[in-house]
Amino acid sequence: MLITLSVGFLFAALLGWLTVGRITRPLGEVSATLTRVADGDLTGTVTVRSRDEVGAMAGSLNRATGSMRGTVEALGTASHSLAAAAEQMSTTSTQIASSSAQASGQAASVSAAAEEISRNVDTVSAGSEEMGRLDPRDRAERQPGRRGRRPGGHHGRDHQPDRREAR
Repeated sequence: MLITLSVGFLFAALLGWLTVGRITRPLGEVSATLTRVADGDLTGTVTVRSRDEVGAMAGSLNRATGSMRGTVEALGTASHSLAAAAEQMSTTSTQIASSSAQASGQAASVSAAAEEISRNVDTVSAGSEEMGRLDPRDRAERQPGRRGRRPGGHHGRDHQPDRREAR
């Protein structure tokens, strides 16, 4: 009877050891994967060997790390796109500032030219006013191209009367 009891006890211990191994081995894998996730490594997965609670937990962990991995990849892609857009905006801003400076310079040139034209118009206007105050005979002598002509409309020795006047 002692032998039967010893064999039964040995059989129970072996069965207990196998059962504990079936539970602790997958839990160890889940724990190792969770440690990797905690360290920032989202590439780890757990092999699901059973449909019990431990297997369901391993499957849920795999789905969670896959979902987080996809989210992190999408964030990385979005951050690269955002950086490219920011760089493009910076380039555009620089071009706008350069164009603005050029336009400001051109506006200053136009303003200077307008001032010069205004001064010239003022000079011509003052000259016209002065000519309007002169005696008509003095005006004829001062006009360019009319020098040497006599007042009264006579043009020198070869003066021919206007045919219209003669009629």
